[in-house]
Amino acid sequence: MVDLTERKLLQGKAHPTGELAAEYAQWQSNDRRDLIPLLGYREYWYPAVLMKQVRKHPKHLKLLGTDLVFFRGKDTEVACISSICPHRGANLAEGECHWKGTITCPYHGWTYGEHGELLAVLVEGDDSKLPELGVKPRMYPTRVLKGMVYVWMGEGAPVPIEEDIPPEVFREDAHIQFHLEYWACNWRQSVENAADAHAPYVHRNSFRVGQFPISFSGPVGPRSEAVNGRAAVVRNFNVRTNRISGQDVYFKKLGHTWPKSHWRKLWTWVFKFGLKRNLKAQSTWSVLTEEEQEEWGGSMLHLPGMVRFDNRGYTYTRHAIPATEDLTLMVYYHWSAGTSWIAKLWESFYWNVFHNWMHYTNFSRQDMKAVVNQRYDYPENFSSHDSPLVVWRKLCANARDNHMGESVGTGESEKAEQSS
Repeated sequence: MVDLTERKLLQGKAHPTGELAAEYAQWQSNDRRDLIPLLGYREYWYPAVLMKQVRKHPKHLKLLGTDLVFFRGKDTEVACISSICPHRGANLAEGECHWKGTITCPYHGWTYGEHGELLAVLVEGDDSKLPELGVKPRMYPTRVLKGMVYVWMGEGAPVPIEEDIPPEVFREDAHIQFHLEYWACNWRQSVENAADAHAPYVHRNSFRVGQFPISFSGPVGPRSEAVNGRAAVVRNFNVRTNRISGQDVYFKKLGHTWPKSHWRKLWTWVFKFGLKRNLKAQSTWSVLTEEEQEEWGGSMLHLPGMVRFDNRGYTYTRHAIPATEDLTLMVYYHWSAGTSWIAKLWESFYWNVFHNWMHYTNFSRQDMKAVVNQRYDYPENFSSHDSPLVVWRKLCANARDNHMGESVGTGESEKAEQSS
């Protein structure tokens, strides 16, 4: 656990002094947030870039504070190496891919293969002895699935990618749409945003809530459970929270009623038929199999930084990937039912014309606005609805980075979570 001085250096923000200093230090010493790294967990697979964005020229990307460069390979579809040339530190992202499966440094012409091997030094000719010395930049294993390039950021050997990626990505007939954008905040609050009761207030004017109204949550919050040491899952959310539906609430101490008006009902009636069909579908089926629902269904947070909702007719996945301490790459997955070419054609049309805007721009950017100015390093006072955060933060203590050098399978992960 870092001390107060170290914490100030890490966060770069002012903290209480004088009489409050001791209280703050006591709070800080017991806070699990200090155990969650600002630049995320490295021993995981991450979605990085769409394959179609990796073309004739190198593609630069910063993930987990590390500068990477992606380029097309011969043996692999897309290769990934450190963008820092081991010769004199030039930026390989500014280089060229003169030949398929190679990347050439823009400074001295050092040319590397897709496995990081130095193949030639163009300024020294073919007689150069440098390629025999074994100089190579750091390599990062990659996999291309459904048009997305995934990269292993860890120091250890890659785990099976199935442990870190939503199960629908591996279905041959799955049709998945991706949306990528950046949030100007740290990855931690962007993930934890999904584990509290902000939705009825923050999203009250979103188009999606017009379609499917979110009612009051009531004073009793949901409960999460850890699954396989990787996910914090909330099940039967509406039942557990005893939601209050379709009612005004008078707040005695406030002296006012919420909501203030009902102007939204002037247009939400348009979606009433669709809402009934959606609720019926939710009670009868899911696009996930029963086995997949155990870890990937419901409303949940998943290591290393995924927010996920099984909306029955489709799944919503928002993967928060730290680029820097103050910038997060958001990779959204959208997968819906329907495997025929007609269903896929319709889904592509619906996604591009409406759904991408409705859910990932209009709805999720309301979350972004709520968290970009949030003080994540300040003392908290939880309500009942914040209990899923406790499970999530305990789960983070079980992240692979915290078990480097150990053999942690599912059984050991479960034990570590239960004992934390």
